[in-house]
Amino acid sequence: MRSEHQSSARLSASDHRQARGSLISLMRGFFSCPTIAALAELGLVERMLAGPFRVEDFPTGVDKRTLASVFRYLQSLNLLEEFHDDTYQLTTEGRTALRRNGAFLLLFSYRSYFENLAGLLAGQAANVTVDRRINVLGSGALHTKKFFSEVWEMFRNAPPAALIDVGCGDGKFLTSASAEWPGIEIAAVDLSAVSVETTLNRLAASGYSNVAGIVESGVNVADWIFHLPQTLKACTPLVLSMWFVVHEFSGGDPQTVIRFFVELRGALPTAEIILGEITAVPPELLANHHDTSIMPEFLLFHELSRQGVLSWEMWKDILEEIPYTLAHERLIDLVGEADEETIPSVGRR
Repeated sequence: MRSEHQSSARLSASDHRQARGSLISLMRGFFSCPTIAALAELGLVERMLAGPFRVEDFPTGVDKRTLASVFRYLQSLNLLEEFHDDTYQLTTEGRTALRRNGAFLLLFSYRSYFENLAGLLAGQAANVTVDRRINVLGSGALHTKKFFSEVWEMFRNAPPAALIDVGCGDGKFLTSASAEWPGIEIAAVDLSAVSVETTLNRLAASGYSNVAGIVESGVNVADWIFHLPQTLKACTPLVLSMWFVVHEFSGGDPQTVIRFFVELRGALPTAEIILGEITAVPPELLANHHDTSIMPEFLLFHELSRQGVLSWEMWKDILEEIPYTLAHERLIDLVGEADEETIPSVGRR
């Protein structure tokens, strides 16, 4: 028989291990996130995902001593395994992590806010900004994997003749769309000149030149529509895509979003809308699922950078007020259990 004291001691030891594991996971992100982001930024992830590799397999411009240290670190995290002659391969866990390298890049692009967080907390004006280049790389990688494929299915029976991508990022959606729908007219709109240039270069490299590049803020509907080619505006079907753009200008105010869509409908009355958006999941719900959701981090850097992520309830109210009808809906990364309220981290309409 086990005594009550012995059973209690075992539980205490188990609780201690769990608490220690949680503590280590909190600290580990400081090292693991920039490590994976750096591998992705330099284009090394593709080679690692392709199959077994050695340090010598990577380009001459990569410092091999540093890379060897990184590989040993990833091996200690069970992301890599060494099986013979200094040859590595990704573990199942490692393959999952590196396939999601876009999320690491996206988090890392906001590093300036956290390097200067003490100053922000003290109310001091700090020169903080998102690393636009890293953000563009991360957004493109993340969105390609998770969000684009179902769009092709939604439009399978009626592909668009023209596509306007507002907030074009690195152009991966437009590049994929040009391959999926050959011959469509394309407009790439973004406040960032870096994003528009990257998009045009990516499309040109894929042999696609029928593109209008427009450097304007997406919220200023009249400004970017003014630069659209007349031939594109006259196309039918005309589709406008917006991937994770609305929260950048909403200010957290649903009325701002409603006014935007009313103006958009007036300017392009026949256009269909593809909208992908992040949602503000309540912190009390995230607290119960913090070990399976990255949303606490995503919501924090959006708030620090003064972006207005709206709640799911707000989005449902907005849909009732704007001059559009919901044709398709896909909810992604539901937070919650089957027997409780679930809220999507991301909605796609």
